[in-house]
Amino acid sequence: FMCLSMYHSECVMIIHNYIEYIDLDIRNKIQELLGEPLLNTKSKIPTKSIIGVFKSSPLEAMNECIETAHMRGLSLIAITDHGSAMKYSAHEGYFEISTRLPKLIEGLNVLFGCEMNIMNQFGDVDFSAKTMSELDIVLVGIHARTPYCETGEAKNTAAIINAMMRHPKINIITHPFRTEFPISICDVVQAAKECDVILEINLVLLLEAIKYKTNNSFALIVDKTVELVSCMHSVGSRYIISSDAHYSSEIGIENEQYKILIRELEIIPEYVLNDDINVLKSFIHSIIFDGDI
Repeated sequence: FMCLSMYHSECVMIIHNYIEYIDLDIRNKIQELLGEPLLNTKSKIPTKSIIGVFKSSPLEAMNECIETAHMRGLSLIAITDHGSAMKYSAHEGYFEISTRLPKLIEGLNVLFGCEMNIMNQFGDVDFSAKTMSELDIVLVGIHARTPYCETGEAKNTAAIINAMMRHPKINIITHPFRTEFPISICDVVQAAKECDVILEINLVLLLEAIKYKTNNSFALIVDKTVELVSCMHSVGSRYIISSDAHYSSEIGIENEQYKILIRELEIIPEYVLNDDINVLKSFIHSIIFDGDI
């Protein structure tokens, strides 16, 4: 640990590159010496690449995401366009390409999936069970610009819980709390635990909310996410931080961004799944390692 005081920045870079191989107890000691949390910059999941943001075809957009992930040293990336019920999104047939895409590209695990839309309080989603079964990863959330028109905390909560209970293929619930779609947070956390579904901490949404938290609506997002994190800690649920990239330069999570989330949202790093591919694989079975194929 002597190098930490002599060559701080160089050592931190090396530690981040090899953090997945460092014993947890040693990692905690290093964090104490550095006075800052460590995040494995090699495993980031998920990113969203909306068709049309790239001035290219969808497949070229995927290639751009994959090339950027390689360049940034990631070991895992998920490409999850929005489901067809959202205005201007791809039709369901587009997602059938999942079975034709390579899952491991030069050591990078590529998951192809979708961020589906919850349609109503009964938990209906905008894709068939067949399409869902063919995807590597399934994200689900309540979104604007979709047919979803329920109002009130009770119906929004029911919508998310029913979706998780009715669709066992769901891996992740995205941005569980939005000001326009309030929920009973601890009820959703408990249901997610029972259904083995991961809840997302959305990087883009939360960084914006933290930056402008003097505004009441943004402050509410921060406060409710703190409550979400606290509820997950209390029931022993781990969670994922999503970069929510909508174009390639947003892929990945910078360590400074991670430290802001930890400070503002009272995140405990040991609960963050991004660093723990083995545990993540227990939720998302399509994750593969070099020796798996």
